[in-house]
Amino acid sequence: GRESAADWNYGYKEAYKYLSEVESDYENIYFTNVLGRPHVYYLFHNKISPEYYRNNSEIERDVFGFVHVNKIGKYNFNNFGNSENSIHVERWDKIPENVKILKNFNLPDGKPMLSAYVQN
Repeated sequence: GRESAADWNYGYKEAYKYLSEVESDYENIYFTNVLGRPHVYYLFHNKISPEYYRNNSEIERDVFGFVHVNKIGKYNFNNFGNSENSIHVERWDKIPENVKILKNFNLPDGKPMLSAYVQN
């Protein structure tokens, strides 16, 4: 229900829907990994084929054997860059100052969850 929406990463579907509408306008898309493993939601909500995933991903394995997906195509998940033509999606309370917020993605109770922004 509403009480647990944040725990289920509510807002990812809406964020990825928005990004799919604007992604052609940007060279890089940076998506926060603060809430978990955003690449899984990207793959699911955008119906990315396994072949595309295998051929367009930057993946590393850490010393403990955990796999980290850093990038799929133009979507970056572990490194927030500041390239000129980029859009960022970050948890609402982690947004830097002096940026232009393009869209907010709220929880069912109206509280903010994620925001898409660009550098000014």
